[in-house]
Amino acid sequence: MFEAVPRGDAIFLKLILHDRSDENCVKLLNNCWKALPEKGKVIVVECVLPAFQGIFQLDLCMATYNIGGKERTEEELQGLARDGGFTGFKALHLFADTWVMEFTK
Repeated sequence: MFEAVPRGDAIFLKLILHDRSDENCVKLLNNCWKALPEKGKVIVVECVLPAFQGIFQLDLCMATYNIGGKERTEEELQGLARDGGFTGFKALHLFADTWVMEFTK
């Protein structure tokens, strides 16, 4: 995952990024970018924090269970996508704190 990702038109990541540090997320997303053809996409399902500041149980759990892992806001996830090489970003709220996002090459 951090060395290479199998090639495909689309890559699906569900609850993967919140287990990783920002640095490792960018490394993973950059490997996804390299594995995709032009106009390829990564589809991401993650819990997303509200944009306002506060202490959230999900974020506290991630800090406790996963060193470097954390829940992120939509803006933070968009920044990771951009840092990973992606230029397109769409987000759709599914339910509760779960969102599906599309990062396009």
